[in-house]
Amino acid sequence: MLTMGIEHFNQAHAIFFILEVSNAFFTTVFGLEALVKIIGLRHHYFTVPWNMFDFLLVMASILGILMEDIMIDFPVSPTLLRVVRVFRIGRILRLIK
Repeated sequence: MLTMGIEHFNQAHAIFFILEVSNAFFTTVFGLEALVKIIGLRHHYFTVPWNMFDFLLVMASILGILMEDIMIDFPVSPTLLRVVRVFRIGRILRLIK
């Protein structure tokens, strides 16, 4: 949550780089978590709604990282995909029952 809250207008290049690296790191960690769960649970992974939520967030994050470089001339802003990252906070709700 902290890394998502640091981003601001006219930020220094160093901050931008650190945020991009941290985004790639967290996406990798969550992606590996999803991959291990898919290998372990097989098709049962997709029967749990929280797992589906996590999987969709990981896919949206990967798509956002890939599209940031590609969508320079595209009319849709990659910032729209960053909004999806805010839903990562919903992962915390899994702990509350």
